[in-house]
Amino acid sequence: TGEPGKGFEYSNTNYVLLGHILAGIGGSLEAALEEKVFSIAGMMETSVGRPKSSSQLARGYIEDDFLDVSDLAWASVLGDGPIVSTAGDLAKFVLALFRDEKIISAKLLRQMQTGSAADESYGLGIGIDGDEWGEWFGHAGSYDGFEADFRYYPDDEVVFVFLTNGNPLDEDPILDAAAESFFDK
Repeated sequence: TGEPGKGFEYSNTNYVLLGHILAGIGGSLEAALEEKVFSIAGMMETSVGRPKSSSQLARGYIEDDFLDVSDLAWASVLGDGPIVSTAGDLAKFVLALFRDEKIISAKLLRQMQTGSAADESYGLGIGIDGDEWGEWFGHAGSYDGFEADFRYYPDDEVVFVFLTNGNPLDEDPILDAAAESFFDK
C-alpha cells in the first residue's frame, strides 16, 4: 500500500470488491453482469459460475503433468471469476466496450485507456501497449486450468481473443503471431 498514484500492484482483490458492489446493484453478481454487460453486448453464450449443462465445456489442466482441475474452478463466484464464455462472445464484449461504447460512458472509457503516473502500461483494468501494427488494449486472466486474453487494436477495430484450457501458458507469442498473420496479409 502507499500514496495513491505513486505505485501500482495488480490485485484480484479489487475485482472481488467490484463484484460485491455489482451484486449490491443487481441483487446478485450474476444478475448484474447479465443486465449490465452480457445482454447489452449480445453475449448469448456467457454465464457466471457453472452452467446448468456442462457437456460442451472444456476441461481445465495445469502444469506439465496435465492435472485435470476442472472442478476446482467452480469453488466460488466472486468478482474475479469464473465466467464461462466463448471466443465469439468475448470479442462481442470487447467491441461493445471499446468501439460501440455500450458498456460504460465515453468518459470512463477514456480513463480506462489512460495509464497512471505509477504505471503508464495499465489503465483502469486494461493493459495499454503497442506494437508495429499500432496501439492496443488488452486484459489477460487465468483461473484454475484456464486462461483468457484479448487485444483490441482501436485504429483498425480488430480484436484478437485467446482462450486455452491449460495453464500456465505464455499467450503473447500466439497473439503476436495472430496479429502478424492478420496485418501482414
